[in-house]
Amino acid sequence: MIFACIVNRIMKLEETKFTHPHDKDIFKALKRTIKDKTFLGEILVRRRDNSKLVHDCYLSRTNHKGEGVFTNYMYWPGDIGIGINSLILGLIWVARVINIIGKENITSSLKSDISMKLGQITNNQSYVLSARELVLLSDNSDIINNAISMALSEGETKKYTDVLIDFITADKKGIPY
Repeated sequence: MIFACIVNRIMKLEETKFTHPHDKDIFKALKRTIKDKTFLGEILVRRRDNSKLVHDCYLSRTNHKGEGVFTNYMYWPGDIGIGINSLILGLIWVARVINIIGKENITSSLKSDISMKLGQITNNQSYVLSARELVLLSDNSDIINNAISMALSEGETKKYTDVLIDFITADKKGIPY
């Protein structure tokens, strides 16, 4: 019985008529982000099935027609009511979107967003990553680094990549092996 429910849920997603070529992948990334949000201990006000989430995402697009599809993806978590509180999870969301849409579709808004999130993390000396944020940062480091290299200049890429590596390895410093 449980298996049947899982298959039906998957089938519903597969049967969904997405309106933009990247929507299905972005929606899957959104579902992964929701799982990561709960992993961090952030409370979800309510659970929704795939059809309700897709409906809410498309409602966001309808309500913000002037911002373009690629920019609108950035607002989906907030517009569907699952705002992202963690700076790391916010960075991961931007990185996932950039990786999915590709370098040729990165808008100035997306460049600004990833730069701002990286700046908030790297320039805030008092910001301490939780153990779970470190896990997410480490698990998503390839996605983040790839997005940074697509969206930012070579000098910015090196700077931010080095800082993120320092975050990931900070707890290992001083260990003799």
